[in-house]
Amino acid sequence: MSYRKVKTVTIERIIVLGAGAIGSIYGALVSAKKDTTLVGRKAHVEAIRTRGLRVTGEINQTFKVKADTEIRDVPPSTLLLLTTKAQDSVHALRQVKPLLKKDTVILVLQNGLGNEEAVRETLRSDIEVIRGLTTIAAEFLKPGEIKVWKGETILGKSRTSDEICALFNSCGLKTRVSENIRAEAWNKLVLNCVV
Repeated sequence: MSYRKVKTVTIERIIVLGAGAIGSIYGALVSAKKDTTLVGRKAHVEAIRTRGLRVTGEINQTFKVKADTEIRDVPPSTLLLLTTKAQDSVHALRQVKPLLKKDTVILVLQNGLGNEEAVRETLRSDIEVIRGLTTIAAEFLKPGEIKVWKGETILGKSRTSDEICALFNSCGLKTRVSENIRAEAWNKLVLNCVV
């Protein structure tokens, strides 16, 4: 698989755009290692600010993580984790597009096929876009509370995928890099159809 040649960056902070159940668990776990902000709906954000993010299931912990209803700034060396519903991603990215820096990395972590291509078409060519998949199952119980069942994260090969893989693994997110993310996406789609 080919990928755009961009300067390798060191990820300093994480912004999770689409802090539903999946986005919230990723943000909560990586917040132990990196400056992290969850961007989500007002009720969820207010609950997280007031009580923290309560995670139950295979993880039983309350996380103190920053949360907001919008992205006000994207500092240099930011990983933007896109976990919105696939149909909302282009609209969400158009709103933050002017804030993105040359070293911003976008990890598209959504169900479906072709999502990363739609994201690439929306952004400047110097923004690195990585396709990701997850088998983590998460349920949104109520604002500020999610239930999680552990799974695996698979990243498409890119300039920063090894760095992101190491970060995620160090935070308890079992992660690997795939040379053929398209085949992995098809396999997941078939599995989801069967289940």
